[in-house]
Amino acid sequence: MAESTNRKTLIGAFVLGGGALALAVIMLFGHMRFFAPSREAVVVFQNSITGLAVGAPVNFRGVKVGSVKSITLRFDPLDRKAYIPVQLTLEPDQIHIVRDVPGGTKVSMQEMIANGLRAELNLQSFVTGQSNIELDFDKSTPAILHPRITGELEIPARLSTMEKLKDTLSDLPVKDIASHADATLLSIKDAQRQDEHGPATADCQRESHHRPLA
Repeated sequence: MAESTNRKTLIGAFVLGGGALALAVIMLFGHMRFFAPSREAVVVFQNSITGLAVGAPVNFRGVKVGSVKSITLRFDPLDRKAYIPVQLTLEPDQIHIVRDVPGGTKVSMQEMIANGLRAELNLQSFVTGQSNIELDFDKSTPAILHPRITGELEIPARLSTMEKLKDTLSDLPVKDIASHADATLLSIKDAQRQDEHGPATADCQRESHHRPLA
């Protein structure tokens, strides 16, 4: 009886030890943070987010500080516009918000947003077409929030360089430019024809001038 009890105790200890070891391995190599609270925020886009997927990295000037948790689509019947809320999970061990003064209070995410924290869609690779979220400070971009779309902490979005270029190109009067280009080409062709026929006409005039009268 005592031997059976000792055997069960040994098996139980082995199982508990194995479970603890497996948990340690998962936490070490799987980056599972059971006891670290995560910070979540939302970025609301109106333009296309082609290439962005759940799990895509969230970077701040190249440093990964989180990942994309979810992507949804919402339509507001009041303004008849579609919005794309992208929920972010920010890693607490990568973002250290320091105190404003020694012994003072920590700067909150709301204060960082008020100081110009913005998010934009960034194309990671032209080959794969994958995109990620880039964070940076930009006070020149107004903070446009969408309280009707989300009630969570929102990081205002700004246009990326590629999006600004697309908007600039779309605003160009392409038809007018093309018509002016066609008119310019026609003028050049007319000038070339005149240059080609000009010497022959001059030769004919000289021949008729020097021809003796009958």
